[in-house]
Amino acid sequence: MTLALPEVRLLAVAPSARGQGIGVLLMGECVRRARESGAKALTLHTTDMMQAAMRLYERLGFQRMRELDFEAAPGVTVKGFRLSLSAVSPRSHRTPHVALRRAPRDLARAVEVAAPLVAQDPDG
Repeated sequence: MTLALPEVRLLAVAPSARGQGIGVLLMGECVRRARESGAKALTLHTTDMMQAAMRLYERLGFQRMRELDFEAAPGVTVKGFRLSLSAVSPRSHRTPHVALRRAPRDLARAVEVAAPLVAQDPDG
């Protein structure tokens, strides 16, 4: 299968590292790489089990795209989201990714902070 747009796949933050902006930093890196590649948009899929993630994606400017949905199993809808990588968001008439601009920009620092937490996480 060939994708028309880049897609975020299997991004996760260890439970003990959540709430520290690491998810925003990781998503920011995904956005940066997609932009650098010349893509016009970035997509992702998630399910209703990931309510916190869906709130994060929406804060970052991703819009729900029902045409990207699919059914993974009977009664399990995988929901599609899309982020336009244009300079201005048509929905809000402002530059997208406000949360990305507010987050710390140093990904290496985020990894430094998260590494000990991940090493201690019994679920990781």
